[in-house]
Amino acid sequence: FSGAQSLFKPIKVLTLPIPNDYLGKPLILTPLLEKGKYKKAQHLSRVKPDIGNITSYSGFFTVNKECDSNLFFWFFPAQNDNWKEAPLLLWLQGGPGSTSMYGLFEELGPFESYPEGLKKRQYSWNVENNLLIIDQPVGVGYSFTGKSCYPQNETAVGEDLYQAVVQFHELFPVFQKGKFFISGESYAGHYIPALGHTIHIHNPSAKVKINLA
Repeated sequence: FSGAQSLFKPIKVLTLPIPNDYLGKPLILTPLLEKGKYKKAQHLSRVKPDIGNITSYSGFFTVNKECDSNLFFWFFPAQNDNWKEAPLLLWLQGGPGSTSMYGLFEELGPFESYPEGLKKRQYSWNVENNLLIIDQPVGVGYSFTGKSCYPQNETAVGEDLYQAVVQFHELFPVFQKGKFFISGESYAGHYIPALGHTIHIHNPSAKVKINLA
């Protein structure tokens, strides 16, 4: 195992001069998207600086205004020149209650964590695909609700996810005509069909249609 670690060069861990008692406010992109300001939303959600030359975007989508429920996402465009034409792949962790950051860092994301720092993963899923990671259901990982409106069934989970996926396609209109895949593991076997069914129900009358592959 130690030999395998030496194949990858560590990515320097970055530190920012931010006081311990200040973490800033969540970057909620929904208000900008509702005004059609997706380019500004893209600019604000761009993760800077790049980690190991990997481009990424991150923020929150409000999926239920009454409850102030927000889902956290982290998006990694495909690592090639044709990323705009590459499929969009959504990853959902199982559990239930496991953060999708586990899959990102331990299984399939562009970098992985070791005691000495981050290292670039050789066979990341975003080498050829656009990879969208979402922490869900509401309350898991970085996703949060202001009024403890936690989803009580897969129908609610599917609806929240659908709202997030639609907003992501508004954030990046280039993907509205491309193929969209849903993937996950373990208990995500409940979330995946819930989201797929919700897309199927809404698509006929939706302004933003999801091209579910």
